[in-house]
Amino acid sequence: MLIIIKKMINFQNKKIVITGATGGFGGALVEKFKTKGGTVMATGTKNEKLEAIKKKHSSCKIKKFDIAEHSRIENFIEDASLELGGLDILINKPVLMLTTYH
Repeated sequence: MLIIIKKMINFQNKKIVITGATGGFGGALVEKFKTKGGTVMATGTKNEKLEAIKKKHSSCKIKKFDIAEHSRIENFIEDASLELGGLDILINKPVLMLTTYH
């Protein structure tokens, strides 16, 4: 059954935006969608990590963006859609910071 499900999941030519792609989980998502044939735009707040993604996946589009800038989200999505030629999947995976308050 698992083999059938794996064959059904096809991201070939799907246009995917991943926010928070410079973190561990976001980076793993970029890797997985690229290996499944997706056209990926990776976003994050750290230029050096975005450049590392671009170096590893030359066809991956990168864009510096901070999802915490709420007033820019709508424009960002429109720009990403234009740059990719459409948008099929948006994964909003911002960083999660845990802290203890005393």
